[in-house]
Amino acid sequence: MRLALVDSVAELRRRAPGVRHRGGHAYIALTACRALRALTAGELADKGEAARRTAERWPRLRPLLDAALGWRRAQAVRDETPLPEELAALMAELLDLTAAATLTE
Repeated sequence: MRLALVDSVAELRRRAPGVRHRGGHAYIALTACRALRALTAGELADKGEAARRTAERWPRLRPLLDAALGWRRAQAVRDETPLPEELAALMAELLDLTAAATLTE
């Protein structure tokens, strides 16, 4: 399972810069949270639970995760409003944390 997570995280990082709609941003953020939860706690969780746990552990990411959960609920697949710089920076931080978790055992 760990190898599959490592591959999934690498794919998220590769795809993230090309995402242009809020539904895609939600997918990237929430999938990263699931991978991060599995890698750091050894637990599988649904995307909502993984986002809540990630926000508890890394409160700085809460604005991104709250937004991602909202986009997911709204099914914002057609909203191509550019991601605000603050949220883009938090997305990069989340992906960096997730990638770093793939390096530890």
